[in-house]
Amino acid sequence: MAEGTGKELNTKATVAGGGVGTLLIVLAGQLAPDNASLATFLTYIAPAVSVGSAAIWVFGSAAAAQWRRRKIVDGALQRATLFRERVCSDPSASEAHKAEVRNKVEHFERLAIAVIQTEFDSVYATLEPSSVPTFNRRATDQAA
Repeated sequence: MAEGTGKELNTKATVAGGGVGTLLIVLAGQLAPDNASLATFLTYIAPAVSVGSAAIWVFGSAAAAQWRRRKIVDGALQRATLFRERVCSDPSASEAHKAEVRNKVEHFERLAIAVIQTEFDSVYATLEPSSVPTFNRRATDQAA
């Protein structure tokens, strides 16, 4: 999901869709009278373009937020891994300190895996076959 609450995202998508639709209506109104058919066409497609642009806004916002989260987690995990390697290769570091750093980085790796799992679960939930209604006649006959 995109960053922010669902209400904020819906508001931004509504503004984006309404803005694009309004722009089309204004453009249609500014056309010369000899382009009346184009003006009529733009007026009729404005609602569909508004809905489409709102959907693109929602999808784009969610994809951008997911990309930002992934970049933040990947960067932090890479820095933590480099730090672990530096500490573990330092002969002056105590074994207790090395173990503590290894444990913390392993915990961070588990968190990164949890982020990936959450993203996968949200995609899987939307594509889960059991949520799609089937019209299998045999299944309907057996249930009766």
